[in-house]
Amino acid sequence: MMMRLLWTLIAIALAAAVALFPLSFALDRVDLGAMGLSVRDPSGTIWNGHVGDLSLRGHSLGAFDLTLAPQSLLGETVDLDFSQSDGGEQPLTGSLRADGTRRGISGTNGRLATGDLFGRLPLDTLVLSDVTIMFDGQACVEASGKVAGDVAIGSAALPCNARLPERYRARTSACGWRCAA
Repeated sequence: MMMRLLWTLIAIALAAAVALFPLSFALDRVDLGAMGLSVRDPSGTIWNGHVGDLSLRGHSLGAFDLTLAPQSLLGETVDLDFSQSDGGEQPLTGSLRADGTRRGISGTNGRLATGDLFGRLPLDTLVLSDVTIMFDGQACVEASGKVAGDVAIGSAALPCNARLPERYRARTSACGWRCAA
């Protein structure tokens, strides 16, 4: 009888520990720094977390709600589902993935204001549709999905492939953008 009570208490303690694991544990496993990402003000648990500000190479992407996919506890792959909590009409949603040395995003959808993210390139926003980009170290090993952009000309923004001359239309390569000359 006493042994059964002991095992029950151990099981309850283990379940409570997993349920209350801090979000920072999952963020450390994904290794955001390797993807050029940084977070400010992480809070909550791995099941219901929030990041006050997620930045890509110093460019603020906004606040995000994060949830660890349950299967991540069973293996080496970490899937951290995200949803932009201040993203307007088309918030960014998808999954941050880490699997051994492979890291990236998966199934990402939404609108991303680029600001000065691409330097002097006059790109105002990117619209992502089912985008997956995975890196192994610094090498891109997988890229799929659709990316559309709005080009800022003066004070107006126009769709990237709508009214631009043929030589400036964006074309995708396996893991990046290139413009036809």
